[in-house]
Amino acid sequence: MNKLDILECTLRDGSYVINYQFNAKDTAVIAAALEHVGFRYIEIGHGLGLNASKTKGKAAVTDETYLKTAKEVLDKAKYGMFFIPGIGRKVDLDLAAKYDMDFVRVGTNVSQAEEAKEYIKYAKDLGMLVTSNLMKSYALSPEKFAQKTKLVEDYGADIIFLVDSAGGMLPKDVQAYIQAMKKEGVTARIGFHGHNNFSLALANTLTAIENGATIVDSSLMGIGRSAGNTATEVLVTVLKKIGYDLDIDIFKTMDIAKELIKPLMVVHEGTDAIAITSGYAEFHSSFLDSIYKASTKYSIDPRKLIISVCEKDKVNVPESLAEELARQLHEERAALSHITKIDFPTRFNISKEQWNQKLSLREKSRLTAEYVKNLSFKNGKQTIFVINISAMFDNLNIILPHIYETSSYLMVSSEMTNAKKILDIVKNVDGIVDFIIVDEEKKKASLSDILQLIKDRAKTSVVLPYKGNTVWIQAIDHVISMLHYNVFRTKIGIVGVNDTSLKLALSLSERGAHINIFDKDASQKQHIAVAMNTVKQKTSPFPIQIVDNRKTFSTNSDILIGLDTTKKIDIEMVQHMKKKGFLIDAIFGSINSNALNYAQNQNIKTFRVDIRAAIAGEMTTVLRTYNMIKDAGKNYINGIPIISPTYIGKKGDIVVDSVLNPTEVIGVADGKGRIIYPTKEYKGNVKNIELEIIKRKVEGKNIWSDEKQ
Repeated sequence: MNKLDILECTLRDGSYVINYQFNAKDTAVIAAALEHVGFRYIEIGHGLGLNASKTKGKAAVTDETYLKTAKEVLDKAKYGMFFIPGIGRKVDLDLAAKYDMDFVRVGTNVSQAEEAKEYIKYAKDLGMLVTSNLMKSYALSPEKFAQKTKLVEDYGADIIFLVDSAGGMLPKDVQAYIQAMKKEGVTARIGFHGHNNFSLALANTLTAIENGATIVDSSLMGIGRSAGNTATEVLVTVLKKIGYDLDIDIFKTMDIAKELIKPLMVVHEGTDAIAITSGYAEFHSSFLDSIYKASTKYSIDPRKLIISVCEKDKVNVPESLAEELARQLHEERAALSHITKIDFPTRFNISKEQWNQKLSLREKSRLTAEYVKNLSFKNGKQTIFVINISAMFDNLNIILPHIYETSSYLMVSSEMTNAKKILDIVKNVDGIVDFIIVDEEKKKASLSDILQLIKDRAKTSVVLPYKGNTVWIQAIDHVISMLHYNVFRTKIGIVGVNDTSLKLALSLSERGAHINIFDKDASQKQHIAVAMNTVKQKTSPFPIQIVDNRKTFSTNSDILIGLDTTKKIDIEMVQHMKKKGFLIDAIFGSINSNALNYAQNQNIKTFRVDIRAAIAGEMTTVLRTYNMIKDAGKNYINGIPIISPTYIGKKGDIVVDSVLNPTEVIGVADGKGRIIYPTKEYKGNVKNIELEIIKRKVEGKNIWSDEKQ
């Protein structure tokens, strides 16, 4: 067999799928992983090549960053970038040479192959391996295409690629084009780059190899422009099956496809590792239960077990055979770990190079909004711009350079007090982010109508409200719950009389805590205590008290909470609390330094409140409630009424999970707001809806009926 190489183009062709947003970290991780599993040609950078960010869509980082990153992480593999004459320039090739780039792919439409001449020669002079990618090869007949290939070979191209840009070539076409190249006398290496529009990328790639191609393109999970490319993990497995040993670990290739690329494949699902292995081993999926049972028992990779059992028997896989072979493979300990993920928001910062403090609020808001929008191209998550109204300051207007990411959304946050500036940034981010979520608690009289003003200003993004102080209180409350499991009869002291401290006092009191609030003007604020004790739950055993005596306030307290930076927790308060208690600095700077030093010397634990978990939960609640309300209502399928779970319908209406896009029947409405299981009377309608849901899903039809009743 001829020597065969795979040119792995995930980091270049795959960038089309995510709006060219592979960043330096992505490049480093994916390139290093590809080299580790055995790939020796790796393409990186903007989908359209060197200098394309200037005119064809801005990539996440500069060409120089891509080059520098690849040079730093790669040891054995060669790396290169694409180059299109008219987009790329000689100075870009000079930059690539500075970082010792191994190869360049000069791409021209096949009918314009002459444009490659000076750049092929120039790159060769710089010491690079040069390929000529003759894009849209099918635009010429095989004979005329072959003449172009001879031309670029004369220019000095080391490798010439037949390129099925539209993914419409058939295997017989691939054979004809390569045979024509040979007939023309081309001696350069022949390559093939195929797209999967006809689901023939793999078949065409194999045909190319059979007819003399010695280097072929592929990308993990087939990620790439349009319908994508030949899937790398499938290609290497098939090649191994037919006898090509490329020294590439097929299982690890499947793993990096699943772990690094599958999260980016929002629309295209890719290929399953077990399915690939089953095809390779000629294993029938009806025996998968036996495989999973045995592989779990002995903690081995089920893929290796599939191959092992098929070496013994491809027709029948009795449980006894699967278990015996699993026991033998046990020492390899090859099974992947199962990690339980908690939806705790991850915070990361926009780089210092991008985040210049001299930028205006308008520029910062635009930068952060576009940043999360570009990230969303990679992971399909919704984007949020949060406007929090500051309760602590009267002239605070900042955009934070932090991006918060959860399993479902990306969030940018701001802290604002000025209505004009708020409306200015709303105008700037409107239409870039999916949602603008606004703190509507009436913390400042001047901003009492800010939510309506923002709704009037925003034309595209959805504007939704939330309550900032309520989130803060929830965060404090949950911290206390985690640190002190049962707050019943717990003595808690809160310093400061303000909206947040009073709401927190009520929340903790209703759980049975004994609450003292400290204020120097306690005698003038007893009416507040009376009002709070009037509205709190009668079953709460202790009255809320407002006191001005430090000893009375804190003696034997389990917890002291600072919620006022002008009236701080002091050393006298800490001296009278329980030695096994703890302090909570709830608004950053509410405990004076002497009190902190004393607490630390006495091993009294001190905590600050982190609202990330609370804000993540609040944003999720806001978004899901919005979706539920948007979906609330009634519709008809085949004349049968369907309603959403949040809508009270008539008796006999069929309750589905969503009237916009139902996937299952939940039950039947009883006409009083409850959901009952289908009785004999309604089973026919339920069955009818279930079948129609399946039918329309398979056919890709919108579930909404034209019937209006």
